[in-house]
Amino acid sequence: AIESLQKHFARIPFLYIADGHHRSATSANVALKRLQENPHAE
Repeated sequence: AIESLQKHFARIPFLYIADGHHRSATSANVALKRLQENPHAE
């Protein structure tokens, strides 16, 4: 199921999130911070 969604989204050249862009930016910042704190995590 996940692989199918990934395949479909991979064909979309651009994606715009119209609602919740602040939450999206915050989530991206948290993910980056966690990756910097633990670079070997998956």
